[in-house]
Amino acid sequence: MERIQKLSIYFITFFNFLIYLLPISIIFEWCILNTPLMKSVIIENLFQQYVQTPLGFVKLSSVTWTPLTKIIKLVGDSIKILPFFLSLFALKSIFKNYLKGDIFKFTNAYQYRYLGLLLFLDALIAKPIGNMFNVLAVTLSNPKGLRYISITIGTPSFKALFCGAIVIVISWVILEAGKLNEERKLTI
Repeated sequence: MERIQKLSIYFITFFNFLIYLLPISIIFEWCILNTPLMKSVIIENLFQQYVQTPLGFVKLSSVTWTPLTKIIKLVGDSIKILPFFLSLFALKSIFKNYLKGDIFKFTNAYQYRYLGLLLFLDALIAKPIGNMFNVLAVTLSNPKGLRYISITIGTPSFKALFCGAIVIVISWVILEAGKLNEERKLTI
């Protein structure tokens, strides 16, 4: 139990770090689009450098960015990262309970169920809509007839759906273990 509590401290610190890092990284990428800094090799390799469109892959540094396309890309990236961002809060709550020694607590089961639902949301809504906004952002400066909006669901979505189902089943197991734990405490 002591190892779980010690590990929980590290995970909570890591989740707090990511909670601040994710919005900063999205805003940083948004601010440097269409600047000489974006075209540098180091920065270009740190961030997503290609967006898949119906015509093929488009390199972000080759796109002519306007304020409208930057905002569209920011919205798309924000939508794509939202389920992961929200899952950090749920994981942080779970590990806070682990830190207290509450492993089979009902709130942990509900947080795991919430994580599973976030994976479903990510696979079915967030990634397809976020990618749609990104495709629109990179093709909006194209001539008429070559601008696209496309929604795709592929293999990564099915993987996320499968993982979401597994996490929801784990939440049911933890909920049942929590009930047994409560019964054990009440038994003399």
